Amino acid sequence: MSGTSTGLIEQLTRNSAPYHDPLTRIDWESLDRRAFWLPEPALSLYGLPQYVALGEAQRQTLSQYEFINFLMAGLWLEGLFMHRISATLLEPVGNLTRHIYHLHELREETGHSLMFLELMRRAHLPLHEPRFWRLGLVNALGRYAPFESVLFWVAVLIGEEVPDRLNRYVRNHRD
Repeated sequence: MSGTSTGLIEQLTRNSAPYHDPLTRIDWESLDRRAFWLPEPALSLYGLPQYVALGEAQRQTLSQYEFINFLMAGLWLEGLFMHRISATLLEPVGNLTRHIYHLHELREETGHSLMFLELMRRAHLPLHEPRFWRLGLVNALGRYAPFESVLFWVAVLIGEEVPDRLNRYVRNHRD
């Protein structure tokens, strides 16, 4: 973002200023362990004989595990992103506006991560070791592509687009 105009960074900072903590905006008591957390057509086994053979409760549990795994991937991606933003804060302040915006962005991403972790805690499901952290190329890109590079920001955009699409899909397929 070195070539980014100060005006754009100031606008992004203004948009980030009215922070809304996701942990306080969610009615955690309404979490239903007897419900599907993803629409059935979004599940990996949907449409297969193995899925048909599962009982309703097993299908619901499958949807919960798949949603939790999606959140774990989100935590991994956000962790990479926050790591990179945090590294910019170790540099001399130089551009106060950019420094402030990076702190706003960290606060926003931290809120998402805390929300994911709270849902995982309240799910009371045994967690399994995720495999996505082993994705060498993706991990290397997230960790080592220059922060100011187009490649890094395209990767961030892709990482943001996947959950956005899932969110739209879930909202469009509510029962």
